[in-house]
Amino acid sequence: AFENCSIAGNLIIPSSVTTIGTSAFERCSFAGRLTIPSSVTMIGDSAFQECESSERDDELKYIYNYLTIQSGVKEIGDKAFYDCSYFTGDLTIPSSVTKIGEEAFSGCSGFNGKLTIQPGVRTIGRRAFEGCRGFTGNLTIPSSLTAIDFDVFSDCSGLKGTLTIPSSVKTINEFAFYRMYGISKIINNSKIEINARNFIETEDKYFVDSKKKSVLWDGKIGNGTYISAKAVRVKSISLKLKQTNLVKGKTINLSKQYSINPSNVTDKTVWWESSNNKVATVSQKGVVSGVKAGTTTITVGTRDGQKKATCKVTVTNPVVKVKSVKLNKKTASIKAGKTVTLKATITPSNATTKTVTWKTSNKKIATVTSKGVVKGIKTGTATITVTTKDGKKTAKCKATVK
Repeated sequence: AFENCSIAGNLIIPSSVTTIGTSAFERCSFAGRLTIPSSVTMIGDSAFQECESSERDDELKYIYNYLTIQSGVKEIGDKAFYDCSYFTGDLTIPSSVTKIGEEAFSGCSGFNGKLTIQPGVRTIGRRAFEGCRGFTGNLTIPSSLTAIDFDVFSDCSGLKGTLTIPSSVKTINEFAFYRMYGISKIINNSKIEINARNFIETEDKYFVDSKKKSVLWDGKIGNGTYISAKAVRVKSISLKLKQTNLVKGKTINLSKQYSINPSNVTDKTVWWESSNNKVATVSQKGVVSGVKAGTTTITVGTRDGQKKATCKVTVTNPVVKVKSVKLNKKTASIKAGKTVTLKATITPSNATTKTVTWKTSNKKIATVTSKGVVKGIKTGTATITVTTKDGKKTAKCKATVK
């Protein structure tokens, strides 16, 4: 109706108006206060979207651009006051309002007072107050609300008091309170847990509950009261053990091998992973288990800052010890100049080291090669002995040369 119009003074909505239609004053400019009278029950979509002050920049500091919504309004449409960044002071949503549309006040960064949402509102749309950085003080979610939609209060970084969530709230969607850096206290009366990383990015602070347990980013803020404190951030993490060997089927615990710098960090939570689970796996307690022969890299990382350290793990097959060795002949008759081959059998057959050495008791009578080939030299008797490298087990054969 009045889209893109320019008004030299105040914009006055008469008390005879009951509905402000879609885009009625979109991109209009005017000076001073805007009061929505109690006769109005509906503020349509984009009704005042991107409205701006008609005053010069050097005069704005002398103009009080307050927005007053009187009791009587029931619904505020999508983008109703989107990007009306020149509004200042407090903003009160009266109890008569039951619905606040998506992005209704998104980008209204000029508000520099308190945000009060009185009980009565049942629906607040996505990003309704996103980017309203100027609001200060506490934020109390009205007890009439059961769900907080995506990004509703995202980037409301000026709020510096207490965030109170009533027991009526059953759902809190992602980024609902994202980048609310100023919040110093959270009172969660609901039965749901807030995931601090997804909802309240606090930069350099964390929250402590009544049990003095810290909650930082990925932690869960459950029912109760949480007070903020200064966080000590992780700078680095290191592993004393850079590489190690591990036998298949065995384990090694690396949980005592890492250190975080500085040692007094707020969030000491770490995670573990293996680059090849087919070679070795690692539990979230740092216990590495050998699966099969090969090489893998075990990584430990911090939740805060995602700092990492690694250890190279080489998995080997288990060592099977030699129990005994046996020759295929206990005695052998050889003619001078002729040969006979002895065969050594090791038990168990899957022994890891099967290397053996051969020795004759008299080289003038008979010799023996590294392959167990015995050669008769001259008439007489010699003892041929085979010895295993592992365990020094032996077997003997009496060789008679004729």
